[in-house]
Amino acid sequence: METLFFLMLFFLFLSVPFIIVIIPIVFWIWMLVDVIQNEQNDELTMWILILILGNWVGAIIYYFVRKRKRSDVTMQGTQVNKKITN
Repeated sequence: METLFFLMLFFLFLSVPFIIVIIPIVFWIWMLVDVIQNEQNDELTMWILILILGNWVGAIIYYFVRKRKRSDVTMQGTQVNKKITN
């Protein structure tokens, strides 16, 4: 019973740093790659600076300001294309 308790405690200590540290870093890298692939000259420089200086907060800002808007437009365009082809 005591061993099970320590094993559960061990996994708890492994999962908390993963949630607090690793996930925001992966999200930040994902947004940085998205900026590099999709933004143009002046906006590229601005968003890279926001991401570098703002870290994961900058990544969240980029996600809600640019990426979701671009995803919505892409999805609407796909729906229009489906209606035209049908």
